Formats: sequence, structure tokens, C-alpha cells
Amino acid sequence: MTGALTGVEPPAWIRPAPALTDRQRAVLDSLTRSLRRRGYPPSMREIAEDAGLSSTSTVTHHLRTLEARGLVQRDPQRSRAYVPTDWPHGPDGNEPQPEARAVAHVPLLPQLPASPSEPTAWATAERVLPLPQDLLGDGDLLAVRMDGPAMTGAGIRHGDLLTVRRQSSANHGDIVAARGVDQVLIRQLVVEHGQVRLVAGTVGYPSVHGADAVVLGRVVAVLRTL
Repeated sequence: MTGALTGVEPPAWIRPAPALTDRQRAVLDSLTRSLRRRGYPPSMREIAEDAGLSSTSTVTHHLRTLEARGLVQRDPQRSRAYVPTDWPHGPDGNEPQPEARAVAHVPLLPQLPASPSEPTAWATAERVLPLPQDLLGDGDLLAVRMDGPAMTGAGIRHGDLLTVRRQSSANHGDIVAARGVDQVLIRQLVVEHGQVRLVAGTVGYPSVHGADAVVLGRVVAVLRTL
């Protein structure tokens, strides 16, 4: 008997998968480009800009769809990061990523979280900075831009990128990020006669009493473009 059967729907396991939409393809291509160029996946904001999407929530929706179809998987080494399942250097590949142990991927945020326990808002990251792990040490790291000249005397200028290790305590002499009464400050923590003060590095800026501030983290590195 020859010829094809007609009027019979093939079982689900042999039906072809639906084609990717243009936006799904754009998201997948953005992941691949970043991995090829930089060796690590892009942030949600970077995917949105690269793929021409309106918001990070749209990116999340497409990534979850791609994940359900088995085309991407979460990267266990980075929060909210995805890699294509067929990427040879991905988390399940035979070859580890050469920079996984040597590089810290630090999100550059528009502002610091309001409390030490608040989760890092990776979705709001302007970009992810690959920084030397051995210089920064371990911990929950993020980066922000220094706003204003309050720490110029301590070598920190307006616009510098500050890498902050999130922690709720610090020692005498540490440069810290702290939440004051109405804003987040970058100051030096000073202990004198049992009293804690947050001191600016520039003359003309008042000190903040330790009781009026909450330490959000310690500045562990300063980056500046010359």
C-alpha cells in the first residue's frame, strides 16, 4: 500500500514545534551575542535594549517561554541570568566558562537598595560589570555611581563607579554606603570615644551620627575612566 494517510492527526510527539516569534528570536540572539563577545549573559535591561523590547518584564516573559520550550536555561552562577541550552560553555556544558572563578559579575544599579536585606534589583541594572574577583573578594556585590563631591578629599570623585559589598556592619576607617534620614550617603565610618560617626571626605559636609544611619555595605573598589 502506497501514499500518505489523510485525515489522521499525527501524535503530539512527532508534530513540529511552533516557530519562534521575531521577539523570541531576538532575545535568544541577544543571549548568544553577549556570550560570544563577553563570555557571560546580558542583564535584563541589556536584552531589552539589544532586542528592541519596551521593558524588562517583556524580556522576562519571553525568557520564560523559551525556557518552557527547552531553548534556554537558568545560569545557577548568576541571579536572573539565562543561557541557551545548546551553548557549549553553559552551566551544563562539558567545558567550564574560563572566567567563572576569576571574574565577579557586578550589576551597576541606579541606586542602592534601601536596606541590607532588600534583594538586589537585577532587573534595574544599567549593565553588568565583569570585575576581578581576587580584588573584590566574595560576597553580594553591586556597583553605583558616586553622586556629588562629598568624598573628593578621600580620593572618590563625582561619577566614579563604586563597588559595594552588601553588609550591615563595618569597622573604623571603612568607606561605607549608608542610608541616612532622607538619602543614601557614601561616607567614612569613624569610631571615637565609643561614638560612631559617618564623616565626609570634603570640608563643608556635616557628619552624620551613627544612630541616624543604617550601614548598607562597604566600598571595596573605586573605578574611574581617565
